Amino acid sequence: MIDRVLKELECRLDEYGVRGRPARRLLSEAREHLRDAAATGGEADAVRRFGDPDLVARQVAAEVATTKVRTATFGSFAALAAAGAAYVAVFALVPLAGGWPDIFAGKVELLGPLSAVASVLLP
Repeated sequence: MIDRVLKELECRLDEYGVRGRPARRLLSEAREHLRDAAATGGEADAVRRFGDPDLVARQVAAEVATTKVRTATFGSFAALAAAGAAYVAVFALVPLAGGWPDIFAGKVELLGPLSAVASVLLP
């Protein structure tokens, strides 16, 4: 009975996108919990108290997704901070290196408009 519940939980976790280490960890903890509960109250009571495997899988999937979103958010902020620091460095160091070249003077006709568009769109 416990093995059937664990197999269903495994299928539901896979269905909701929880794979790899998080799925293995949850299944291991669920197996341990169910066996401990079965030792004191029997398998049927342990399975009943454990709850619906689909509901457990959905809750775990929501937690895993929240963790992934949080990690991605911090990574995005770190990348934006690095890009901002690079822009500050460029704007601070160019005047020390002799200043900005006059790209709008028209010596290379296409360079001015391309540089203007690039400075607006590429950041």
